[in-house]
Order: sequence, then structure tokens, then C-alpha cells
Amino acid sequence: MGTQIEAAIESTEHDRDRALAVLQGTKVGIDAAVRSALNDSNAKLQSARATLNDIAQIAREAIASNE
Repeated sequence: MGTQIEAAIESTEHDRDRALAVLQGTKVGIDAAVRSALNDSNAKLQSARATLNDIAQIAREAIASNE
């Protein structure tokens, strides 16, 4: 009887360790996806900011040429 209980405990511990490894892998994958999305968003924001700066410069030049 003791051997069956020990085997069940070992099996449960093994299952727990596998589940923890899967969760850790999932967390790493989610972290990487979030980082990638944030980097992509930041790049798009920087591009939009550069475009707005270009538009502002054109507007300043147009105003200056009309004065």
C-alpha cells in the first residue's frame, strides 16, 4: 500500500512540475509578445511624431513666407 501511495505522490509531483514548466513557458511567451507589441507601438508613435514634426515645420515655413 505504501508503494502505491509513494508512486501516486511522485506522479502528482511530476505532474505539478510539468504544469509549472508549461506555465513558465506561457509566461515567457506572453512577456515576449507584450514586449514586441510595445516596441511596435513605440515605433509607430515615433514615426507619427516625426510626421507631425515635418508638418509643423512645413506650416512654420508657409507662415514665414506669407509674412
